[in-house]
Amino acid sequence: VIFGGHLDSWDGAQGTQDNGTGTATTLEAARILGTMGVQPKRTIRFMLWSGEEQGLVGSRAYIDQHPEENELISAVLVHDGGTNACSGINTTPMMMPMFEEVFGPIIAHTQDAEDEDLRFRIDPRESLPRGVGSDHDSYLAAGVPGFFWNQRGNASYNYVHHTQHDTLSNAVAAYEEHTSRVVAAAAWRLANASTEVPRKDMSGPPPKRLGVFLVEGSLTVETLTKDGQAKTIGISKGDTILQVD
Repeated sequence: VIFGGHLDSWDGAQGTQDNGTGTATTLEAARILGTMGVQPKRTIRFMLWSGEEQGLVGSRAYIDQHPEENELISAVLVHDGGTNACSGINTTPMMMPMFEEVFGPIIAHTQDAEDEDLRFRIDPRESLPRGVGSDHDSYLAAGVPGFFWNQRGNASYNYVHHTQHDTLSNAVAAYEEHTSRVVAAAAWRLANASTEVPRKDMSGPPPKRLGVFLVEGSLTVETLTKDGQAKTIGISKGDTILQVD
């Protein structure tokens, strides 16, 4: 089982919430389990990828270099949603029985938390969302169960994401501590589960994208992707995008 986030950040500030907070919780979860000296049935691997901001290039490169590992990975869970508390996880109908067993103790431990944002929940979905834009997407594309933690809290991710506000002052210590414990507990529980996370019917179709690259600083089409929607509907190099929807 793999838990992680990405090391690189947008260059507008310090990259605290994108993704210093996810890097910190990954390291702290590893420290917690390491200090306890536990011996799980499966390997727990804590991974921090680079190049996420440039298009998931780090995680994609790792997968390309180690394709033989994909069949051995039960699940990949990525913390990349800022400082708000990791308070839930998506699951498919096939995964639900296993996740109720794996995450049951976490749900029970947090159900009476005074702050409702710290109460862990399982979120049923027909399929795992794709196209979120973080490193778990690389694994979903390779057929490996990939998850992006659901997060809740009082911090405004949109206020800091890819802006000059992404500084240490906007990190919430209480949320970071909570998430570190959730990640450590989830890693331990998944590593000791009786089976791997089911892969059948786990992923819906990939998101549809227009498939164009624009001239920097404008809405003029510079190039088109090979099989994108733009080529199908007749958009050409040099066209200008005037309106969307």
